[in-house]
Amino acid sequence: MPTDGGSIVWRVWGEGKPIVLVHGGGGSWTHWIRNIDTFAARRRVIALDLPGCGESQFATPPDDPNKLALAVHETLTHVVDSAVGLDFVTFSFGGIVSCHLAALDPDAIASLTLVAPVGLGVTRQRPRLQQLTRTMRPAERWDAVRKNLELMMIADPRHIDDLAVYLHDQNTARIRLRSSAISATNSLVGVLRGLQCPIRAVWGRQDNLYPQDTHERVALFAGLQRPHEPTFIDPGGHWIQFEQADAFNRWIVTLLDE
Repeated sequence: MPTDGGSIVWRVWGEGKPIVLVHGGGGSWTHWIRNIDTFAARRRVIALDLPGCGESQFATPPDDPNKLALAVHETLTHVVDSAVGLDFVTFSFGGIVSCHLAALDPDAIASLTLVAPVGLGVTRQRPRLQQLTRTMRPAERWDAVRKNLELMMIADPRHIDDLAVYLHDQNTARIRLRSSAISATNSLVGVLRGLQCPIRAVWGRQDNLYPQDTHERVALFAGLQRPHEPTFIDPGGHWIQFEQADAFNRWIVTLLDE
């Protein structure tokens, strides 16, 4: 779908009431590869590639959450019959964009589920990742991508299969949106506290992006207009919907049914 400065690719599966999936920074719709079939058996599933990610085409992707939210909102209205009362499930950086979208158009989002959200302004130390270069041999790059998954995305190395490495390599190779600087701020907190819709949050217990601040996160969500106690799936890392797909899918289905 075209928008100001580029175009956003949307994908749709299933029938019924829509659920919108928003991936994390440096990713694509494939962040939900192990969840879509379960959701599509019950709902109409709509997933996008954010501006500057995946197959979305932007020479210069928007550089702040408000512009990103505006671009997503503009194209979403062409994908659904009515961009009103939608259930959003978002991963990591996608939560920042979606919260800004909810602030932009409160009627658009009926519920907001934040999976491993960032931009909370709480203490965190980003792991030092392996640098990927064009001169790497294929086997060397494969090993580096696997190591980066272990450092940042997946807690148990036994859960890093060939699919995880392939998807992460493909996604990182196509990154044009530099989301890490926004993720490191409190860009989600300010808008989050002003939202009226029901908000839920879930993390993997061993999420390497937030290793020591469980109490801060719990306190943050307890202070919302609709207080909520976050869920922690144990064991699991940052990419919890991939690493612990069965447990995550059961949690989401129960939440949406409610």
